[in-house]
Amino acid sequence: MSITGPTVADNYPGPAELNVFQDNVYGTFMFGAIPPTTFAMAVSPNSQNVAEGSCVDYSVVVQAKGDMSVGLIGSVIPVTG
Repeated sequence: MSITGPTVADNYPGPAELNVFQDNVYGTFMFGAIPPTTFAMAVSPNSQNVAEGSCVDYSVVVQAKGDMSVGLIGSVIPVTG
């Protein structure tokens, strides 16, 4: 089986990826569109060591795509154990 999508010249604005599911009883297929992402997020650095009672800084960048607005509120509390 193959699925051929629209060409670049078609200016198709819809989803470009699909999930494919197969029925366990009848063997039929169902296709579900994966919607495009609405934002991108990056955190730096990936991890840090922190002494108990101390704090560390992280850089978090959130970039909205399209007409979406993004708000971000948060805090990091070290876990001791």
